[in-house]
Formats: sequence, structure tokens, C-alpha cells
Amino acid sequence: SRTLVSCRNAEICTTRSWVIHCIVNRTFRGCASWPWRAMVARAVRGRKRRVIPRAAVERNCTVRRRERRPSLSVPRETLTPSTTREMIRYQASWVVPIIAPPIRNGWVEVEARTVVDLGGPHDGEAGVATRHVDLTGTVILPSLVNAHTHLELSSLRTCVSPVESLPMWVGQVFERTAEVGLDEGEVVRAVEELHAAGIGLVGDITNTLMSVGPLVRSPLAAVVFKELLGFNEEAPQALVVGEGAAMTECQYYKGGTIDKRNVQLQLGAHAPYSVSPALFQAICNTVDTGPLAVHLAESREELAFLRSGSGPWRELLEARGRWDSRWVPFAAGPVAYLERLGWITARSVLVHGVYLTDIELRRLAAVGATLVTCPRSNRWTGAGTPPISRF
Repeated sequence: SRTLVSCRNAEICTTRSWVIHCIVNRTFRGCASWPWRAMVARAVRGRKRRVIPRAAVERNCTVRRRERRPSLSVPRETLTPSTTREMIRYQASWVVPIIAPPIRNGWVEVEARTVVDLGGPHDGEAGVATRHVDLTGTVILPSLVNAHTHLELSSLRTCVSPVESLPMWVGQVFERTAEVGLDEGEVVRAVEELHAAGIGLVGDITNTLMSVGPLVRSPLAAVVFKELLGFNEEAPQALVVGEGAAMTECQYYKGGTIDKRNVQLQLGAHAPYSVSPALFQAICNTVDTGPLAVHLAESREELAFLRSGSGPWRELLEARGRWDSRWVPFAAGPVAYLERLGWITARSVLVHGVYLTDIELRRLAAVGATLVTCPRSNRWTGAGTPPISRF
């Protein structure tokens, strides 16, 4: 997550995780509700402050204070804040600020559920904190980002086995969903697991908007992408308009804005083999702000489909009555395919990228796109192991 805070005397403090910065920069600007929010360094009255130089910060924004319970993997009773405005100092084996080197035997001070200071064994005056909590053996760091989830599929967690290829996995998902359906209770459970694991920000993909309610009621911040599919859609613009209208009718969507500042709804696209060029362009033309999310270069079958228009993905489209005989294969790779449709920009959130070439990765870096990798799920779905070192 990334949050920039204007401090007193125009000083700037920030926390940053490098996973999904384009979503945070462009979608959560103005939000300060992560469990950690910002590392406000030396902001306690009467103390010398340690700040980050303005030149080190790319952009600034104003945020509002919002209380949030710390999200650390220690017993809850240890972190229960007092009802008074006492200063609590948490001492840990390591403090990892993200924007600065890790601090051995560090400490973090919290007042009214807000991080106000941090440092090492030689920083800070003794006796400032009114209570000390020993977290030796733990690491304190800002909340984590899970940039790509399918929370509504949590009902299938014991129903879909590991397979050798992604098309086989998708076939299993279709079959098991028809058999067992989707259960919001399992979505609630999954959200609770995310929070317990220290996640503060989620990018979730949904076809049903089932995850919106559990996320709104949770401590998490999220962008929920309503995923569109349609390879032979006759009226793509009408589909986009209709899906956008359906989002506004969501019971948690009021007055044009979600009924929780930190959950935002956004239209997204599934993948090049399931979304027509016209539908890609319609989504891009309609979603003029915020991230553009799409699965890209997830499987070898996807690359073969784009080159020749054949293979398991075409067979699946034909079996479901979604094949468009007018579609023409594209000789270049998936990045060039989406770039000609307006989907390779600094707003792009491209998921998986297992089979991207070095040239394609350099192109994504040049435009400032965000690449999200999912190594564990890639192994489960048969997509393969992503080349993390090349990323």
C-alpha cells in the first residue's frame, strides 16, 4: 500500500509496498485507513522529528485521520488499545518501515490507534510512552497487499484439484460451481483469513459482486473489479453501460459512492481469449479513472490462441457458444495485442504474466504498468511457475 501524508511544517511521511502502487496512487489517493496508515515520524509534540525529504516523494495528497486497530500477528489482548489517549510503545525484534532499512530491536509508538513514531534501541527519550508492550520474536511492518483474489470462489477451496493446464482448471471451476454454487459465508471466512494474515489492501475479482458486502463490513481496504466477459458480444458498449448501472444498484452502493470510503467498485476485463477487442475498447472508454485490471499471459494456451486462433480456449468458447468467427488472430504477443486496444498504460494492472518475454516486460516497465504475480495459484492451476527474477 502507499499513502502520502502532509505533516506539520509541510513535511512528508509515507509507507509503501511495491506490489500494487498504481492502484494506490490512482485509486486510493486521499485514503488513510490502512491499519498502519502512514509512518508519522517524530510527530509527537515537543520532540525532534525525523522525516523523509520531499524530493524522495513522487506526489503528495491530503488524508483524513481514521482510527483502525493494529493488524499484527500477536495475541489480540496484547494489542487492545486503551480507551484513554495513552502512548503505547511496542518493542519488537524487527521493525520494517518499507521506505527505510529494517530496524533490529526496534519499537513503534501508537497513540489513539495511530502510529506516531518509530525507531531503534538508540532512538527516543526514555519514559515518553506510558505503557510498553514486549513483542520480542515478532516483526512489525505496514499491512500487506493481496493484489489479486477471487473471493467468491472460496466455496470451491476443497472442490477443485491441481491440474496440468489452466483450461482444465477452468473446466473444473465451471463444473463445481454448477454443483455446489457460491456461498457468501465462505467469502466472509476468506476475508477474515486475509485480515488475520496481515493484509490491509485487496484487489478482488468478482462476477457476482458477492464479495462487496463482506469487504465493506471488514477492516480491509479494497478495489472490487466487476469482471466482464464476452467474446462475441454484439453490443459491447451497451453491456458495459448495463454492468456499470448494475454496480450502482448494489445494496452497498449509495449516492454514487460506495458506503465505505475504502472499498471501491471498478469494471475490469477477464482475458484476451474471453473478451473481444470491441469490449476491451468499450471498457477502456468507459472506465476513465482508476486501474484497468486484466489477466494476461497466464498460460501457454493463451499465447497459442492469440497467434493462431486455435487450441483449448477456442474449443471452450465454441462449447459455450461464445466463439466469434470474425475474430482475426494477432501475430504479435499479448502485450502488443492489448496495447493496440488502449490497455497498456500506467493504469494497467496486469495479472500473472507467466509467459511474458523480456521485451514485453521492458515495455510494461516503460509505461509504468503494474504486474501482479500469483506463484502459488499458478502452480495449482497448471499455468506454470512465474519468472520472479525476470519480473
